[in-house]
Amino acid sequence: MTARRRLLRTSGLLLLGGLVLAGCRDDRGPGTVRLEISGGAPLGAVALELVGSGIQGVKPLPVGWIEGHPTRTEGQEAFRIVAVNETPGDFLIEVEVADLDAAGPSVRVLEASDGSNGLHLSVSHIQIRTRK
Repeated sequence: MTARRRLLRTSGLLLLGGLVLAGCRDDRGPGTVRLEISGGAPLGAVALELVGSGIQGVKPLPVGWIEGHPTRTEGQEAFRIVAVNETPGDFLIEVEVADLDAAGPSVRVLEASDGSNGLHLSVSHIQIRTRK
């Protein structure tokens, strides 16, 4: 076998292997990130800042009210939302993103109120779990 044929065969096998591996890659694309927000006591409302590119929208689960708008924070894309529970408790919020494989969004609690609409002076005890 000539050197040229070996080179062509090796190149062909490498190309085929690359195509097989590319086909196995899990590009998830657009999807939903779920935020679970809980405090030491039932929460009535929260104001959040979501930072990261590709945030398409937000919605509360299962019931509640949410209002949001896109903005920029320190030069990064961000989304600020206010979510209100119909019945005080934990929050479950879905964030629609352009790419599930991308980092983020990072979440910061700006303010929160308890079940009687009293403003929390400290939001450091509020926990946020993110699930993709």
